Amino acid sequence: AMRWLVDGPVLTVAALSGWTAAAAVFVADGFRRRSRPRIRLGLGLVVLAVGQLYRVAAPTTPESNLVFGGLRLVGLLIAVRSVESAQWRQQEELATAALHMGRAQEAATERDHELRNGLAGLAGITHLLSNDTSSPHHERLKHAVLAELGRLHALLDGGQPEALPDF
Repeated sequence: AMRWLVDGPVLTVAALSGWTAAAAVFVADGFRRRSRPRIRLGLGLVVLAVGQLYRVAAPTTPESNLVFGGLRLVGLLIAVRSVESAQWRQQEELATAALHMGRAQEAATERDHELRNGLAGLAGITHLLSNDTSSPHHERLKHAVLAELGRLHALLDGGQPEALPDF
């Protein structure tokens, strides 16, 4: 009974059912996710299952062994191609993300440069204000500019800016 179970059609039918079920799951999941690599992997498994079915159904001859080997090779090539396709797509997505990160870094660097230039201009004006003390509001304006400079520096350094006092 054990020899019949191992050598008989039961094990072959179970193996073919397993291949077919796995192939159907991959194909269905590929369509659900709109993933061509998963669909290709499922189709590769289908070809492998057909090859196994051919081997069981056809008489063993050199030609049938050649067909079986060819079907296995095609199934494996389809499956490997699906994995390569998924890797290629992931590499493309990573390259695109790296490009966007580089552009964001350039924009942040340019913004930082422009803000620092503005701060330098404010510092120069503050210095000029310190030389001319004839205006009655001079001291109040000077403190307002200095407070704004401190707030902007804190913002550029990544800290939380404090609210400006009323002048």
